[in-house]
Amino acid sequence: MTGMESFLTPLGMIDFTQGVFYGTGLVNNSTHLETCVDILSQNYVKGFYRIINEPVRGETVVFPAVYSIFHMVWSMHPLLINCYSAPDRMFTRLGKKFDDWYDLRILLSNIVHNVSYAHDAYREVYEFFDSDDRG
Repeated sequence: MTGMESFLTPLGMIDFTQGVFYGTGLVNNSTHLETCVDILSQNYVKGFYRIINEPVRGETVVFPAVYSIFHMVWSMHPLLINCYSAPDRMFTRLGKKFDDWYDLRILLSNIVHNVSYAHDAYREVYEFFDSDDRG
C-alpha cells in the first residue's frame, strides 16, 4: 500500500494525526493520546467496518451490528475526555515559545540556518505521498 493509499483510509489518517502530535513535541503526556487513538481505531473505525462487512459474510447481522453501535455509544465519554486532554495546554506552550521579539529573531535565524533540513522534510513528505508499492 502506498503512502497516499494509506493516508486515504480512516486508520491511516488517525495514525498520521497521531504522528503529527508526537512530531511537534506539544504532547507531554502520551497516555491520553494513545487512549484516544485506541478508542477511535478499535471502537469506531473497526466497529464501523464490522457493521458494514457483516452482511457480506452471510451470518446473522443483528447482534454484531447492535453490539458495535452500543459499544460506540458507550465509549463516547472516554473518547471525548482523552482526546480533549491529549494536547496538554498546547496553545499556552506555543505562546511561551514566541512571547518576545528576541525569540522571533532566533526563530528566523534558525529557519535560515536550517533550510536544508526543511527541504529534506519537504522531500520526505513528497515521496511519502508519491511513493509506489515498493516504498
